[in-house]
Amino acid sequence: MIIRKASLKDFPLLVELTGMEGWNYRREDFVKLYETGCSDTLVAADEKGIIGMITVLDYGDVGWISNVLVGKERRGEGLGRRLVNEGLGLLGKKRTVALFAYQDSAGFYLKQGFKKESDYHFVRFIGHDGGEASSSDNFDLLALDKECFGYSRPGVLRMLKGSGKLLSPVSGRGFAMLRPDPIEPAIGPVVADDREAGQKLLYASFSRLGKGCMAVVPEVVDGVEETASISRLYLGNKPVLDRARVFALTGLEYG
Repeated sequence: MIIRKASLKDFPLLVELTGMEGWNYRREDFVKLYETGCSDTLVAADEKGIIGMITVLDYGDVGWISNVLVGKERRGEGLGRRLVNEGLGLLGKKRTVALFAYQDSAGFYLKQGFKKESDYHFVRFIGHDGGEASSSDNFDLLALDKECFGYSRPGVLRMLKGSGKLLSPVSGRGFAMLRPDPIEPAIGPVVADDREAGQKLLYASFSRLGKGCMAVVPEVVDGVEETASISRLYLGNKPVLDRARVFALTGLEYG
């Protein structure tokens, strides 16, 4: 068994692997992530094919881990731990390395030395009135994102903006990224300097994509149902999050 960087020809196999977990990835999702320039996916492979994977995102002095997966028939062999170690090695020395984990998998990371920062909520929109937003983006989006999350990720934000929609609050600085995916539409990040404007922006974003769209939020709000409780775990320094200005995070994959 070897662990190596994934190539473009591996992406259909990664779709199959993630599909067994119901993750709803498509080949173009892996392509877009690859094209950000800040992402690498490692795969574990044996003579039968790909049996595991991990994706790491390099945000300068902060790293993010996602898509840690081992095929069901190969679990219990320590392969997940090896993939995480390889991913950390690929990221190199960072101020912080973070990830989202569902409650049933958090223990795996805690055993690897990760610490728990806080719990978050993976929610589905079921309907709510009161949203308000505009289409203006006349501000430094990258600077505001870094203020709220503590690191710079231009490649991911360009990808999200290019494949989705961008909304702003009717007053003050802020923005919301909308991903109108045919399988799993989602919003995030959603940030705003003004709390009332941010709440309206959040509901406007939900309403634009419609019932069933998903988000990762620091607090459960009216008009959503929680599908899962997740934890943000980390190595190194505690991750930054301006809770006064963040109404939805980027998502499970991107932080």
